Amino acid sequence: MKIRPKNPFFYLATLLAPWQIINTYVEYTDTFIIFSRYYAKRKTLVMDQTRFHIADVSKIGFPKDLSIPAQEKALYGPYGAYKSQEIDFLLHNGKIISWNARPYTKRQCQKILSLFPNAIELGTQLRKALE
Repeated sequence: MKIRPKNPFFYLATLLAPWQIINTYVEYTDTFIIFSRYYAKRKTLVMDQTRFHIADVSKIGFPKDLSIPAQEKALYGPYGAYKSQEIDFLLHNGKIISWNARPYTKRQCQKILSLFPNAIELGTQLRKALE
């Protein structure tokens, strides 16, 4: 099943780039999840699809919750700065998967995070943000 962003600001920001709307989603089954999105790299947009098993996740949280540096860098341009609303997934093997939740609504983020078993530790700040 796919979850597509419903944040109205995301749609406004992508009016001139409709392919971003089509290729930005979260897809999941009972065993795995895929984050499909565009991110800025050296003044161009690069499409990325990250797939991982739900069972491989040990912790979920904001970078401060997990005591790690932000994985996604802030972008600075002529109209200001853009900083992602990064949620990180720490896997059992130590790998960190970052997800920019900004295009999604709070309700969509709650649904996506509900896909993970209750045994997975959620960061304190993330838990507060989802309340």
